[in-house]
Amino acid sequence: MDEFEDLPVKFVAQNIAAATDKSGSLVCRGLTALRRGHDALYRQAREVYNRLADDGLGRWSGYKEREIPLAEVFDSFKQLAAVRYGKAYFPLSALYSGWQSIDGDSEKNDHYRKLAFDWLHANQHLNDPEVWHDLGALYVGNNVELAIHWFQKAADAGDASSMWGLTCAYEHLENWQEALYWQIEAAKAGHEEAQHGLKIQHDRGDLDIDDEQVFNWYVWSAEHGYVWAQLFLADAYRDGDALDKDDKQSMYWYRKAAEQGDRFAQVFLGMGYRDGRRIEQNDEQAVFWFRKAAEQGCSNGQVNLGFMYGNGRGVARNDEQAFYLTRKAAEQGCEVGQCNLGGMYQFGRGVEKDAYQGYLWLLKAAEQGYASGQYWLASAYEHGRGVDPDCEQANYWYRKAAAQGHVLAQAALKNKKINLYDRLKKLPPKEREKVLQLALVKRKLAKVRRMMQKISKETT
Repeated sequence: MDEFEDLPVKFVAQNIAAATDKSGSLVCRGLTALRRGHDALYRQAREVYNRLADDGLGRWSGYKEREIPLAEVFDSFKQLAAVRYGKAYFPLSALYSGWQSIDGDSEKNDHYRKLAFDWLHANQHLNDPEVWHDLGALYVGNNVELAIHWFQKAADAGDASSMWGLTCAYEHLENWQEALYWQIEAAKAGHEEAQHGLKIQHDRGDLDIDDEQVFNWYVWSAEHGYVWAQLFLADAYRDGDALDKDDKQSMYWYRKAAEQGDRFAQVFLGMGYRDGRRIEQNDEQAVFWFRKAAEQGCSNGQVNLGFMYGNGRGVARNDEQAFYLTRKAAEQGCEVGQCNLGGMYQFGRGVEKDAYQGYLWLLKAAEQGYASGQYWLASAYEHGRGVDPDCEQANYWYRKAAAQGHVLAQAALKNKKINLYDRLKKLPPKEREKVLQLALVKRKLAKVRRMMQKISKETT
């Protein structure tokens, strides 16, 4: 027998025991029904308590949203304790501690803690993981080794709360590897607090994917429908940073997340189908997934669906619908939508031409650092679309876009007309004036030449 199991038994309190001499008697049946009612009341209260009070291990004082439901289960435990229902002693002692949004009472805390200790030890040989868990919880503060013993016994029986208890106990001993192991096991067993804690660690980047048990946790979470884990695996397989690059696996997990309604995954899957990246090209499927995201108000879904309508890909071309969707995205601050909307206004696609409105939307996109927005804003300054021509501003925005690798902006900077401003600044003032005068003469000569050509055509 285990050295910890052979402990002295103290009977301070007992459960109601049904008569055994006449199991079919009216008294027996009445007591059995009464006990079943107590069992049901306890089970209902304990499930709420475990969820709100971290299985009796948490300190939740001051959480207003927990006060009403905890007050209700507190009353249930007091009713059960009044009829010597032994399992109610432990949660009642924890609630009287004052840690869990119930006013503390040290005298009653000590009283029910002693009753819980005696009753749990008296019933330690029952095949009941909850009894072993509560014994572990009682020992956490003063004998961590005994706490681990009882938690381990219950965890081996599959009790998720005790797996979480082991996490807390090993953290107390600063054994972080064992603590993480049991946190993952608790999460896999469905313990909400363990799952939530692991997600927070994931979001902070505290989980190392190279650790096999952590990777198994991600896979388990993804397979059990946790979108954040599905997206993590999709990104990891896509980029090949934490895992070997695998486009098929990447798109598999994006699809899983998309099917659960994740807008980011829907857009990414749509882009894959549109461009034929990591998956076979299919415009109809691209439209399907962009629409799913757009219907949720996702600006990236809206602007991409607008692109498909504007180019007649996977759907009949409809410039008005393209404009509508693009404007919806732009109004949400989407820089791609702002850039595309600016072009629609400047060239009159899906809307009456309004070069100035186009200029304003391009400016919004450019100021957000979007390279294409910067390029088209520069073009508007160069050609005077919706704004007075300004070679200096054109040069400025072309350079902004070119610095981000925008090919058309880089090509524009090679154009002598755009670089004229920089070259003039380097010339001495007198030379600068000569160049300007020559440019003016050439411009007038070109204008006269065009007029002569027009007259010649009209008179022949």
